[in-house]
Amino acid sequence: MTLMIMTLSLLVYASLEHKTREQLANTEEFFPSMVENKTTAKPTARWVFLKFKGIDTLEFNGQSFITGVQDHQLRLLKLLGSQKTSIEMQKGSNPRDSSPDNSPHTL
Repeated sequence: MTLMIMTLSLLVYASLEHKTREQLANTEEFFPSMVENKTTAKPTARWVFLKFKGIDTLEFNGQSFITGVQDHQLRLLKLLGSQKTSIEMQKGSNPRDSSPDNSPHTL
């Protein structure tokens, strides 16, 4: 059973890395590197997971709210192909997404 869980975990990890790197290559965007002031087009899944740090959920009167979402996290979700979520509707669209120039930029 443990081997099956470990295999599934590694499959998810590798799939996330592949999807992220593929999408970065297709959109000509860059991901912040672990090295300060540098970018990369091939981030590790661990680094992608760390970029989601700070997101919390708040439950109030039977409703759940997601708090602490930053623009770079929304951009990463969009890059990974997530559907338009209530987070994006609450936060609003990112002005960088509709920039007139097609120059690559960092998530």
